[in-house]
Amino acid sequence: MPEPIKNKNDNDPKDDISDIDETNENKQNIDKTNTDRYDASDIQVLKGLEGVRKRPSMYIGSTHKEGWHHLVWEVVDNSIDEVLNGDCDKINISLNKDGSVTVEDNGRGIPTDIHPEYGIGSLEVIIQHLHAGGKFNKGSYKISGGLHGVGISVVAACSELMQVEVFRDKKYYVQNFGRGKILSKLKTTSIEDYLNSETFKKFQRFEKEKENGIENGIENGIENGFSKEKQPVDDDKIDDDIGFRFELGINGNISGTRITFYPDDEIFTKIHEEPVMFDFAIINKRLRNLAYLNPNVEIEIFDEYSGKSDEHHYEGGIKEFVEYLNRSSKVRVEEPIYIHKIVEDVDVEVALQYTESYLENIITFVNNVSTLEGGTHLTGFKTSLTRVINNYIKTSPQTKKINDISFLGSDVREGITVILSVKVMEPQFEGQTKTKLGNEEVQRIVSQVMTDQLGKFLEENPKVAKTIIEKCLIAQKARIASKKARDLTRRKSAMDPGRLPGKLADCTSKDPVLSELFIVEGSSAGGSAKQGRNREFQAILPLRGKILNVEKARQQKVEENKEIKSMISAIGTGVYTNEESNFKIEKIRYHKIIIMCDADVDGHHIETLLLTFFFRYLRPLIDKGFIYVAVPPLFLVKYKKTSNYIFDEKDLAPYLTKLKEEFNLDDQSKIKIQRFKGLGEMNPDELWETTMDPSKRRLLKIMYDDFTDAHQLFNTLMGIEVAPRKEFIIENYRKVQNLDV
Repeated sequence: MPEPIKNKNDNDPKDDISDIDETNENKQNIDKTNTDRYDASDIQVLKGLEGVRKRPSMYIGSTHKEGWHHLVWEVVDNSIDEVLNGDCDKINISLNKDGSVTVEDNGRGIPTDIHPEYGIGSLEVIIQHLHAGGKFNKGSYKISGGLHGVGISVVAACSELMQVEVFRDKKYYVQNFGRGKILSKLKTTSIEDYLNSETFKKFQRFEKEKENGIENGIENGIENGFSKEKQPVDDDKIDDDIGFRFELGINGNISGTRITFYPDDEIFTKIHEEPVMFDFAIINKRLRNLAYLNPNVEIEIFDEYSGKSDEHHYEGGIKEFVEYLNRSSKVRVEEPIYIHKIVEDVDVEVALQYTESYLENIITFVNNVSTLEGGTHLTGFKTSLTRVINNYIKTSPQTKKINDISFLGSDVREGITVILSVKVMEPQFEGQTKTKLGNEEVQRIVSQVMTDQLGKFLEENPKVAKTIIEKCLIAQKARIASKKARDLTRRKSAMDPGRLPGKLADCTSKDPVLSELFIVEGSSAGGSAKQGRNREFQAILPLRGKILNVEKARQQKVEENKEIKSMISAIGTGVYTNEESNFKIEKIRYHKIIIMCDADVDGHHIETLLLTFFFRYLRPLIDKGFIYVAVPPLFLVKYKKTSNYIFDEKDLAPYLTKLKEEFNLDDQSKIKIQRFKGLGEMNPDELWETTMDPSKRRLLKIMYDDFTDAHQLFNTLMGIEVAPRKEFIIENYRKVQNLDV
């Protein structure tokens, strides 16, 4: 869920410009001074992991909540790499009550012997040196998600304390690191001695408590699972407090790696402001996806904060993943089509299923890494899918009547859900983010596998093939009708040079970075917003009533909807549909698109309809952080010359109590409380002061943690099928806080 954010630096652009001019003038004076004395003494070389601590966001994305969760991904991904190579089948994760995280696997264990080149322990080399590890040597790892050898080193650099425990060669090894430095020497003992130690007995007691269902949620001053007063960490702290069970390795011996780390509050300065440091739901979703992609691994997670736990093991793999994604959808093909083949050391796995939906849902992975921007593997899949179905029409006896028809890619992908997973020995990602694959040979291989395997499947399953062709024919007819409607609209508007919607009150600024678009519910509120806005950078687009539910409509109907057409025209990017070429984000006219609706049931429904539209047709705008929801006040409280806006109903009673104490009032009858039922009740000045003024307003930035869950939620709440929505309401009705009846 998005969190309310107060726009700290969201000031009037005019003020920003004056600040910039002043800064530039000062900078010129500073630069003149610095230039005169710039010499070799000013050159710095950061040693070891100092560079990571100096610029942590370069490695983990941010120093906020996403950043310390990224540390978990780095450690878990190392365990998954052991799974990919067939050396691990169990991974355990514990979110510990002292704020640390433990990740344990039964893989081979990190090497601890002396490195032949550096003359020190291999464990120390791996932890203390960036770009060190076994993933550069294909004899150690044929396939891995990590390519740069920085993952575990970054965790060590960004942790106050990180303990590494290794089980291999019938020995137990332990060494502590923290803040990029070595905190203790490598200690070694036999596994037999370790199993008889007091530390292991504590581990066993911990496991027994888990089995008995003992929850450790609020204990020793820990509130909501995270201690506000974090105690200093010493070298022996982890040994005393953290435990997990041991698993036999693949080879039948006790082997594996256990890593426990405490995020460093010198880097994560906001960490103590979070009620719960590590979010069980976020981590559990990630583990679930990894388990679907790796059917031969069992993953368990336990949260000491709340006592929550979960286990993930899916023998059906990505086929079962597709069924999970479509559990709220009406499917056209009962069982997902599964394709698997290894060609030239590239492992290609595809599971696909057609639904009654009008939108495609294709999720791709390379070496278990989600490739949100697709790449060559996705291109190979799309081109081959279209070619195979068109070839089938031309050659199959049961399609003689339509063998002159040729489908486009959007026709064959309407309503399809796909998991495409490839394993590549030398993947070439575009950047450290690994969101787009660049290997040209993978496109050819995926296309070849799809052509051979899907073509064979359609020939052997004519009933399924017929169902797919029927779905494609319906999609094609809708596309042709939609194109005719668009062409007619273009001819009608050819004489209109601006082609912006008539009800748009645009801003004078032409800089998208400074410009804001308010999408306002109703003409009355739209009129107030137009009068109260700052015309220089704020544009207003009023909407009439509720827009179309795009989850239940074809693209043709979506593009014909008057209100949606106005939004698409005002924003300027086009829509992000099955044909991505229609969408051009560089043409966006506003970098802040703010949904402003009444704070009632109808207002929230309109917000949901708009968010469904943005998620399905303009999702890159959400990914870029351009979509917001305004938070209007619920109450205006007045007493004499004192007035205050209340944005949350739970804050009303405490404020009234405070007001009575301040003015020595016996009761609140003399306090005037105005409940705003809609934005239209506010005059322009009130609307500006409470909801539009960048220095005072409250906005919710729209984000999602996991695409598959966001897709599932929209499908459940806004989709065609009623039963999943009813089930969702029954499961979650107790969570409702403000019920408007």
